Amino acid sequence: MTTIYDIAKSAGVSAATVSRVINSRYGINTQTQKKVRKIMDDLNFRPRSKAMDLKRVMVMFPASEVAVRGMYFSQILAGITLGCFEQNWCPVHTPTRQHLSTASDFLHLLRQEGALGVIYLSHQAGYELPNCLELADVPHAVLGHTLDNQTLHTILPDDEASALQATNYLLGQGHRRIAFVSSSLDELGHAARYAGYRQAMAGHDDAYELSPVVCPWASTQSGHEAAAMLLAMPQRPTAVVVTNEQLAIGLSDAMQKKGLNLPLDLSIFSYESSDALAYTSPPMHSMKTPAFEMGKQAIALLNDQVESNKVLSPQHRVLPHHVQVRESIALD
Repeated sequence: MTTIYDIAKSAGVSAATVSRVINSRYGINTQTQKKVRKIMDDLNFRPRSKAMDLKRVMVMFPASEVAVRGMYFSQILAGITLGCFEQNWCPVHTPTRQHLSTASDFLHLLRQEGALGVIYLSHQAGYELPNCLELADVPHAVLGHTLDNQTLHTILPDDEASALQATNYLLGQGHRRIAFVSSSLDELGHAARYAGYRQAMAGHDDAYELSPVVCPWASTQSGHEAAAMLLAMPQRPTAVVVTNEQLAIGLSDAMQKKGLNLPLDLSIFSYESSDALAYTSPPMHSMKTPAFEMGKQAIALLNDQVESNKVLSPQHRVLPHHVQVRESIALD
């Protein structure tokens, strides 16, 4: 087994310097760091303290309070955690504050954690970690949408198809002025839902597509603000597709405080990651996201790669949403 002293000898530095590089300590110049890390990569070195514990799974997610506090990520993390327990693995949660631009940077982080693989929770466009995964050839699963990267193992919800289904349901109830309310469309899943909504509306010549109401945050307060924007429209919608349960709760509350009768004056079809919408007044129709199942399947996918002990052809799993039929939609 390669030791820290072997690395030091090959690099022409002290063991203490190698230790500082492994633990990302300050005081080592960039050239020395790159040299030591390259030798560690070449020799497949793993710190001894973690080399005997190959049961860690590094779970990487955005260092965003809004994302982490949301039920979608919470349910994914719950599924991952349960899956790890069943495999006798230990999840290591790693917020992606750092900018990883190369496979070498990523492998160094993976080596620090002594992890057998990584699960990455995709959120917004513009982060290069999926490219690092592709180059590193490590066991992995990317949960959520990526930018047309077909070389990775991915698991994602059928956001576009589910929004198409939800909008078509409202159209089938006679609604033609249907609004779309969402948090940032930079979130790839919400952008896919908007695409599904537009596809459904385009399929009906008499449907009136409204400009999307995009909120800065997925919160009940933003739902109140969305309600005000809908009420200010020259032709008020009779129905709305909402991409987040907190937005839907806030929107419903604000509309009813303004004297609207739900669902007679406004029908709502929302997405949910918890059961909260079953307890609103009225209980809301929803698309239940497969977040928990995504987490469980990520562990199964990771296990397949670990057990095979070789690089597998990319798998792309698309999980369906589940319609929750309740009382928030009326005929128009």
